Amino acid sequence: MLKILFSPSEGKKSGGSPQPARLFGATDARNDILKSYNDIIRGSDQECIQSLFGIKKWSECEPYLQDIFTAPTMPAVERYSGVAYEYLDYENLDTAAQEYLQKNLIIFSNLYGPILGADT
Repeated sequence: MLKILFSPSEGKKSGGSPQPARLFGATDARNDILKSYNDIIRGSDQECIQSLFGIKKWSECEPYLQDIFTAPTMPAVERYSGVAYEYLDYENLDTAAQEYLQKNLIIFSNLYGPILGADT
């Protein structure tokens, strides 16, 4: 089956449901990295966090300061935004096309590594 490779997004949409995150290929190493990231955003000072994200304005960091293990989730193909995702136009595809993308779209997230379109 054809796999579609997508670059990281330019942004993320907020919101989602309170269900736990599900990532394909989850490993202990990945979980350790996510725990370290979570510790930084939950316990570091403003300057450290702004440096981590490469953002100058603190207010632009605030949406990313949630505990990633309890933050609301949604499928990755719906969460990410940007030019490529606008052209993909996932919301306006028929159900069969959406299901195909959930199973076959691989997004290379800067934080999570490769994730499927359906991963939350």
